[in-house]
Formats: sequence, C-alpha cells, structure tokens
Amino acid sequence: MKHIELNVSDQVYASLEAMAAETGRPLAELAAEQLEDALGPELPALTPEQEAAIERAIDQIDRGEGTPQEQVAVELKALFPG
Repeated sequence: MKHIELNVSDQVYASLEAMAAETGRPLAELAAEQLEDALGPELPALTPEQEAAIERAIDQIDRGEGTPQEQVAVELKALFPG
C-alpha cells in the first residue's frame, strides 16, 4: 500500500469527518475507501489474445515500425478538424 497526501475542499473534509465520527473509523481509512469506490473495480485480467496483441505491438515498435506521436496528432487533426 502506498501513502499519498491530498488537498480536499472544506466540504469534503467535513463529510469525511462526519463519517469518521459516525462509524468510529479513522478519517484516512474512510477517504481511501471512498477513493477506491470512486475509481471502480480493478481492471480485469487480459485475455491471451490481448496479451499476444500487445506483444506484437511492442515487437513492431522495437523494430522501428511505430508511428511517431507527432505524426499521429497530424493525422487525427486531418480526420477530425476543429
């Protein structure tokens, strides 16, 4: 588990304080739980097909067959002007 510091609004802090007082749980524990809930469930494991596709893409890049980001940006702007 990693440790982080967050700046939150007074309203969010007050809500967390109230939840902590109501449940008897530490404020930091409640904040972490709320953040995890907001982020949703963990991503599912990749399928063997997805892993193979990623490996093929990495191999292409290693061979110098990738498209530079600048080129991609130009092409996207041409496809979706505005």
